[in-house]
Amino acid sequence: MASKPLSEIIMEAQEKAAFDAAISRISGQQRQISDAANAIGRLDSIDCLLLEDADRKPMLITPLPKGGKDTLTLAIAEGFEDALHPYHVKRREWLGKVAYGLSQRAVQSLPTEFGLSAGWLNIFVHVTDMRPFAGLSACGYQPSGSAGDRFELRLGASKEKPNGYKLARLTADIRDKFPGYKVPFTLEFDDSSIETHVASAKKGTPVGAKAGTYFTSMMGELHKRHPELWEQGRMMVEIVEPGRRYKVITA
Repeated sequence: MASKPLSEIIMEAQEKAAFDAAISRISGQQRQISDAANAIGRLDSIDCLLLEDADRKPMLITPLPKGGKDTLTLAIAEGFEDALHPYHVKRREWLGKVAYGLSQRAVQSLPTEFGLSAGWLNIFVHVTDMRPFAGLSACGYQPSGSAGDRFELRLGASKEKPNGYKLARLTADIRDKFPGYKVPFTLEFDDSSIETHVASAKKGTPVGAKAGTYFTSMMGELHKRHPELWEQGRMMVEIVEPGRRYKVITA
């Protein structure tokens, strides 16, 4: 298998780091908003992200928690509704956060900074356009399962070569246990680990979508340690951290 150019690897790493930093920022603000008592008097600005969904439709992601019923959250939500009314937005949800769908025309006129009134607060909103970052996790898909859950995966190899690439197949009932398309996760075994990702999806599938039928990257390392797993044609996996870390049960 041809390896990626170093420049492409660096660019992907930079994009992921930028995206993760942006999500971390608004997630921190979401916690701050949820804690209304602490937010009063020091919440004067918030960040929003402009992303695209799986159908390439723009959406504005806010740090407001979906379903939040506290006074501050409701006040800020009302402020957003008023400020965004001229853009004919549609309220949506993204990873537990309030989002607003926009048309392509509306995005062109949406300012990168605007103010809103939220009860006793005047809040300045910063909009960061994350669309150039290849839609990383923009689909809003999150894997299911909890730490400690165990399930079985079928193992195989590609048919391109006699000793084809080693892979773990994801059946329909298992697919939602793993992160989105091309989103990296760690697979631990013995005293080692590999980083891999779900592959094999249709051309044009956005990163982060619930798509893909197997993972193969770096699986050769696991095969070297445990060829008996491929002889059995299956392996048991345990979730360590949903969407991020998994462990192969070899004992």
